[in-house]
Amino acid sequence: MDTGGIMKTFFTIFLSTALFLEGCTSFSSISRNEQLQGLPRNNEYIRITLNDGSEIESAPYQHAYVTAPSDFVMGMGRMTWAQRDKDSTFSGMIDRTAIDSSRMLTLNGHRRYVCWLPGSVKISFREEQCLIITPDSGTGFWCIGTIRGGSTNRDPGFFSGKIPPGNIREIGVRELSALETAVALTACTVVVVGLAAATCSNMHFDILGTPQSKK
Repeated sequence: MDTGGIMKTFFTIFLSTALFLEGCTSFSSISRNEQLQGLPRNNEYIRITLNDGSEIESAPYQHAYVTAPSDFVMGMGRMTWAQRDKDSTFSGMIDRTAIDSSRMLTLNGHRRYVCWLPGSVKISFREEQCLIITPDSGTGFWCIGTIRGGSTNRDPGFFSGKIPPGNIREIGVRELSALETAVALTACTVVVVGLAAATCSNMHFDILGTPQSKK
């Protein structure tokens, strides 16, 4: 089977597993004290219930609870090494001090936020798949996701922006049952083996810059 066929087969396995998990997934509520301790984590799948009853579901690295002035970029995108002529998917956070330069560009009809890092590394995000947090952004819960329900019983739609903590009724983190965990681990093992055979890679981490000394 060629690389394209391998990728198609394993994507089908992964999608089927995702659909199964979606149908029987539950969310565990996070207390106020847990939020103060840094939960939910950026790499968790969450559901936010607002005071009007609407719900926002957000994938890993598509949300950030900002409690103090911060400067970072977070999202899902593509990482490219110019010297190696190689690229991969990227999910994570980039501290601003690790970025040489950045700007918003229009590429192939899509607006993308592009970050250039040392070592001829470039990471690009589609505008709707990244959070750009600056010290002027203020505190609050920043989120990208799907919103539905509420007092107007709205249809599912795209959400991107800051949610004041006072507007949040509850935050839940997705949890898996023993059965779901077993299914997910089996699927992930198959996918990882398949991706290795297809010589593909996926980067999932945070890039931290060098701390700047205060003057």
